[in-house]
Amino acid sequence: MIQNFGTRKTVATLFKVYYASTIAGKNLDSSDWKGHKWMQALWEIRQLQGRDAADQYMLYTYKAWEDSAEPTDFEHVFLTRFMAGCGSRTIMARA
Repeated sequence: MIQNFGTRKTVATLFKVYYASTIAGKNLDSSDWKGHKWMQALWEIRQLQGRDAADQYMLYTYKAWEDSAEPTDFEHVFLTRFMAGCGSRTIMARA
């Protein structure tokens, strides 16, 4: 059964599952929910680029978050913030 959360709850759950997984050292996401594909992608990024890089992408994604409006398309909302977060990390690494 796919759990259909609102955008904010989906994002909060994604951060929760990601950081719980990174602390445990294994992907703890085993359910079918709206953020499942993103969690799988984030874990693949973590495996390819390392824990530090993936954790920083997520941190900068959080920092780049603007919560003034809540679009209903979770995929678009998270992708936009994640790309901003990745860009912020790149800029910070160059400084």
